[in-house]
Amino acid sequence: MYKFIFLTFAFLAWAFYEMSGGADFAPTQRATAEPATPAPDAEAPIVEAKSTATAKLAPLPARPEPAAEVTRATYTAPSYNLRAPAEEELAAVDPAVLTTFASVLKKEEDIAKIEVAAVNAEQIAVAPVTDLREVTGNRVNMRNGPGTSYSVVDRLQRGDTVEVLAEPGNGWLKLRVAGSGQVGWMADFLVSSAD
Repeated sequence: MYKFIFLTFAFLAWAFYEMSGGADFAPTQRATAEPATPAPDAEAPIVEAKSTATAKLAPLPARPEPAAEVTRATYTAPSYNLRAPAEEELAAVDPAVLTTFASVLKKEEDIAKIEVAAVNAEQIAVAPVTDLREVTGNRVNMRNGPGTSYSVVDRLQRGDTVEVLAEPGNGWLKLRVAGSGQVGWMADFLVSSAD
């Protein structure tokens, strides 16, 4: 593992060396750029100087005086007076608009009813239907699969209650014993028929 890490770093160092120019690498000198002369400003007077040591700079413009003291206004939310429209106001509205408005309200009411019905349906717990039957044989083998070639997992007596889990129609039933919870297969003629 250490060899692999060492070889990886050696390869990275070699790649960096080659990408930077290898043996042909020659560092370049930075050229010092002369300061750019700013464009003449119409407001600022230009002072020509013979040497930088004796040059006089133009004075900075004075700061403007602050305006009158600014006060912060507090925001007050508008109050809305919600009321039902009067009959005269409704009469002035186009009947097509009223019909559309009424249909929108009806749709919203229908959606609310559907949502309430969905919540009620979720709250009602539906009990699963169980198919309970009794063993009719004296000593019956419950097997691991649907056939006599499967191993026996339990032996049941006459009158034992079982729950039918699957009835594929091949003469066998997949059952769960009510008392022990053991799951297995049994021939359908050894169990009482469904009522």
